[in-house]
Amino acid sequence: LGFGDATASAAAVAAAGGMFDVVVASEVLHWTAGAGGSPLFEDDTTALLLETMLDGGLLRPNGLFFITWKSRDIGREERFFDGLVSGGESRKFEQYQDLTTEQLAHLLPTTTQEDPAVGRPSIRVFRRLTDP
Repeated sequence: LGFGDATASAAAVAAAGGMFDVVVASEVLHWTAGAGGSPLFEDDTTALLLETMLDGGLLRPNGLFFITWKSRDIGREERFFDGLVSGGESRKFEQYQDLTTEQLAHLLPTTTQEDPAVGRPSIRVFRRLTDP
């Protein structure tokens, strides 16, 4: 699913026969270096991901959005999460639950080579509050 592509979101919902109960996203907060060799020269996709989750009509009310990531830029990641839950009374999501590394240990494969610049895996769960 392309981020920020309302047509693709609508097509996915139509193909599924309605809005989803659960959306799972993994490593979508990772800003990779493209041909320019640095994220400074690439578009930041978190705004488009946020637009997709807020305006895409993917999740039914009370549907859950699971997002898993390894922290690489905590400020950027937190801005994305803040965008999901901001909006006062008109906000569309609430943070529902964080799963700790210990809770995830039996689900995630262990590796012998860890990149010290990359944080441990995390999962946050958000609940949709309002109709899209």
